[in-house]
Amino acid sequence: MRLSELLSALPCVRVSGGTFCDVEITSVVSDSRSAGPGTLFVALRGREADGHAFVPEAAARGCAAVALETAPDTFLPIPVCLVPDTREAEALLQSRFFGDPASSMRIFAVTGTNGKTTTTAVLWSILRAAGRKTATVGTLGLGGDSYGELPAGGSSVSGKAAAMTTPDPAILYRLLASFRDDGVSDVVLEASSHALSQRKLAAVRPDFALFTNLSPEHLDFHGTMDAYLAAKAILFEKARRAVVSTASPYAETLLSRIACPAVTCGFSPAADYAASDLAERPDGSRFRLTSPRGTFEIGTCLPGRFMAENVLLAAAAALEAGVSPADTVRGIAACRAVPGRMETVTDGVARSYTVMIDYAHTPEALRALLSSVRRFTRGRLLVLFGCGGDRDKTKRSVMGAVAGELADYTVLTLDNCRTESPEAILSDILSGFPPDAPHEVISDRARAIRRAVSLCEDGDVLVLAGKGHEKYEIDKTGKHEFDERAVALAAMRSRDGRR
Repeated sequence: MRLSELLSALPCVRVSGGTFCDVEITSVVSDSRSAGPGTLFVALRGREADGHAFVPEAAARGCAAVALETAPDTFLPIPVCLVPDTREAEALLQSRFFGDPASSMRIFAVTGTNGKTTTTAVLWSILRAAGRKTATVGTLGLGGDSYGELPAGGSSVSGKAAAMTTPDPAILYRLLASFRDDGVSDVVLEASSHALSQRKLAAVRPDFALFTNLSPEHLDFHGTMDAYLAAKAILFEKARRAVVSTASPYAETLLSRIACPAVTCGFSPAADYAASDLAERPDGSRFRLTSPRGTFEIGTCLPGRFMAENVLLAAAAALEAGVSPADTVRGIAACRAVPGRMETVTDGVARSYTVMIDYAHTPEALRALLSSVRRFTRGRLLVLFGCGGDRDKTKRSVMGAVAGELADYTVLTLDNCRTESPEAILSDILSGFPPDAPHEVISDRARAIRRAVSLCEDGDVLVLAGKGHEKYEIDKTGKHEFDERAVALAAMRSRDGRR
């Protein structure tokens, strides 16, 4: 693709530096190590590194052009494209390079602190029941009839391999192009606050933008709740329609900032899509939905009120998109358990206690999880959790307070301590934990799980919180394989006297 055609995607660009020539561009990169003949290097400003410092390296590797926010100190014999925001430019350039794929499909984008993955999975199931060829992009990777796992993305700035909720533009727009080429009609994607603030979705205009909820999280990145909400609100700037759950007190503030047509959903008669008569069970829940499309019963295998809120949001979005009530009900019923979200650990053997795994890693998520599980627990409610290292420290004491308040017994352990001291993390959690609440501290997570399983009695429910779908543990020595399900199941079988 010619450089001039690529640059036409940018609302504001000025070409300077070397003599401009309409060179052929074979790829757009933001890692100087990937620069070479035919590449357009985009210099991104990161928290740990500034891509502008690597412009000489990219030029030395023979890149065809560079995109910068500030002019280089030295003359470059290649086109220098000056833009106000290289992060936004990267998304727009990648999208144009791959033929603006998002414009060819109907896009549902889901944002919020908690519930994005479950809402995405339920909405995918509904659209599939309606006969739509649908793909998903999110925390669990790719979902769809013909797609496998999301390729390792990592940050194009840091180079660290990581499974991102919303991939970097180089991956995201290539994926969207592959969906388009495969005849996908609908895409449901998770939009993280990091991705929104970094303008990864600048080239996507969602047909439907969905909001789950908002609670303190990622404040080490955003700084304040106002800034966090502002990042979420970016999704709705270009959205054609909005569907907002009223489960969060921030919903009203968000609605006041939304310019596009919006509908609400919630367990309130004032909502446009109003749920009522919630019946919760360990194996799922039911509720009545009153909507502009009629009143009908919803049944799901996903247990818990907060899961019902996610199901309701997906149902409202589907109905707003023209899916029939019958297909909506059928799609929800067909949606199986989402990995790591209120997932029961089982091998088919009936036991007198229950072990569940959930991704809850924020105070509000943990509160919602424990409150929901409490409603169908016959015996004691036990919880095992830790907090991530090198991340928002303010939530640790709050999570300790929540566990001490709502659980009958707590086992405190580790959860991706990364480079931080395990003792410091546990100390932070304990600083908010009620001193008289029953608990014990076992830093080794595998040993902690075995201990927690051994404590279970008839009717008890043990919740392993924090890791959810993850099958790894990260400490100062690196990333290690760790399958929490396998550890828990082995402990349960050992307790049965079986292997």
